[in-house]
Amino acid sequence: MTCPLYKDSTRTCIRKYERVLKIQTFDICISNNYDECPMYNIIEKKVECCEYTPVCDEEMDFSVWDFEHLKNIANNFCFYGKKEKCAIYKLRKVGKDVPKGLQPDGSKILRYPILKE
Repeated sequence: MTCPLYKDSTRTCIRKYERVLKIQTFDICISNNYDECPMYNIIEKKVECCEYTPVCDEEMDFSVWDFEHLKNIANNFCFYGKKEKCAIYKLRKVGKDVPKGLQPDGSKILRYPILKE
């Protein structure tokens, strides 16, 4: 069985989540587990999402995430009313700036290592 959003060997969900889908293989799209895909669940309205999900989609750097990490973050911070656990949500809720590289679990991703002299 394949995902209903996977049509003619193309993911129609890519129109909405082009940046995120670059990290994903087609494996989940062509398996019975497609309902584990966060993009499928959002598009099909199978989950309640945090109101900041569209902003995070625009601002997050997904190039350092694999699909399992994306699924874990979505299920533990963005969906199912768990947004209060998200470090980004907490800052946005009180009107504070979100530091670049901050992840929902509170860790920071440093894209460029600091070199010691």
